[in-house]
Amino acid sequence: MTYSNEVHQTGTSSGLAQLRDASSTTAGLNAIIQWATVDTFRGSSVCSVSSGVITLPAGYYYLLEGVVGCLSTSAGWDAHFQFYDENASAYVGTKAYLSGDIGTEGEHYDAFSMDDCARLWVDATSSAGSISLREQAVVGPLDRFDTAGPGGRQNTGYSRCLVWRFD
Repeated sequence: MTYSNEVHQTGTSSGLAQLRDASSTTAGLNAIIQWATVDTFRGSSVCSVSSGVITLPAGYYYLLEGVVGCLSTSAGWDAHFQFYDENASAYVGTKAYLSGDIGTEGEHYDAFSMDDCARLWVDATSSAGSISLREQAVVGPLDRFDTAGPGGRQNTGYSRCLVWRFD
């Protein structure tokens, strides 16, 4: 092991918020994930949400990371979730790939990579950003979000989106 006494400046966020509770989302192709709660952990006015659209105030850079907890009564399903730029009308960032099955074995309820998430960098230094997280490329129907499954088990965890704000 080696040690370096050099000082390196790292990126420190000026704000951190979590969007959660997608239980009012109606599943469907291109459906917008409906966030019900915004928790601000650091800073103030990090973001706001209305009808699932996340508004990112101008003057900052943002990193968004979203994951969706969902349930299907279909045997074998796959779904992709991706951020959508409402201003440019285009899907942006990396996709989250989820997969599951019905049954009683716990591993069938886990996300494809245990907690796969969509990620997006947003440059909102000159104008506010309007971003949503949407369901796309579904194989087998998704029935519900953020709900306990058979036996009261939570399937892939609760939906959430972390929003980091950088100066």
